[in-house]
Amino acid sequence: MAPDRAKVYCIRVMEGCEKKHGKPIEAKGGMGWLHKLADAAPNPIKVIRPAKPKPKLTIDQCVAMQVQFAAAAGDAYVTRFADELGVQAASLHRLGIGWCAKRACWTFPMRDASAAIVGFRTRRADAKRSIPGGRNGLFIPHFFRASDPVCIAEGPTDTAAMLTLGFECIGRSHCTGNVPEIVELLRGYRGSVWIMADGDEAGVEGAIRLAEHLSQRVKILTPGQHKDIRAWVKAGATREMVLSMARNARYWLQRGVAA
Repeated sequence: MAPDRAKVYCIRVMEGCEKKHGKPIEAKGGMGWLHKLADAAPNPIKVIRPAKPKPKLTIDQCVAMQVQFAAAAGDAYVTRFADELGVQAASLHRLGIGWCAKRACWTFPMRDASAAIVGFRTRRADAKRSIPGGRNGLFIPHFFRASDPVCIAEGPTDTAAMLTLGFECIGRSHCTGNVPEIVELLRGYRGSVWIMADGDEAGVEGAIRLAEHLSQRVKILTPGQHKDIRAWVKAGATREMVLSMARNARYWLQRGVAA
């Protein structure tokens, strides 16, 4: 039987078989004749084609999108969102918060080590995603300057929490990401680095991986009983509490920790 189930070879009956140039179509070796099954339901072979690659966003496209998103983020709505997060609206604005009406979500631009926008993180109450076509990058606040200490948080809202407490802070796209970008951004910086890790195992492991690639003196800080630094700040953490934790923490070395 043919793959489409529309034709079959019969070894007994020649009458009514398919013909080519007026001659019956025989199977190889003379083992029957080709007949068409008039009532057979078609069953075509499904052709699986590779998915088309999604178009990548250019830096110019990202800049244009950021202008549009930022203009759509009304101050009153940003203030309400900041209150929900437990951070200052000014900290969200420093990170370039925007609003994407098409996806009904907040947006945060992600940047490379030169601060060029290369993608967008999106946030709604039910999901944290990225806009297709972009790539992961850093959350770098406006007017960022590498002053001692530089803090590194995970995600835009944890970064906003540290900015709210008055620290200079940049954010990673996720707990293991952006190591090359951070190394490049901090090239030449001789101060200390505080990595604000989430309290789970993945967060700590990601912080250790980053620490092993940095040439600066590094401390890894976790938010105690809280899920992340933003939750800690929302629960009442102050700048002095973070400073006290840092004073009691030891510097990280690639082979361990030292007092």
